[in-house]
Amino acid sequence: MEDTEKQAQELEQQLEALLAREAEVARKERTLRAREALDEAGLPLKILVHLNLTSDEALENSLTLAKELSQLQANPGPGTPKAGIARLPRDASYAQRALLYQTDRNAWHEQYNKGEER
Repeated sequence: MEDTEKQAQELEQQLEALLAREAEVARKERTLRAREALDEAGLPLKILVHLNLTSDEALENSLTLAKELSQLQANPGPGTPKAGIARLPRDASYAQRALLYQTDRNAWHEQYNKGEER
């Protein structure tokens, strides 16, 4: 009896070890798939630590969300709210005004060319 119980315990431990190894391999495969998907989408690999790698479906949902968020940042939509426009102080240096002109031309025109046409 003890031999069969001992064998059953050993088989159970081996099965647990195999299941743990299989889960680790599956996680590594999902990680590689996620890296490829992020690379194809042009997203930074830093996002990888924030993705849910517990299942294939969870990974797909995370990747979809990351892609949608990147599109939102790239395309803020028509018009920027007035509160979101960069403002410089009246005594801003030439370098600060030039940087504003290069980065947000609409804000520069609103702040410095109020009466002139664009």
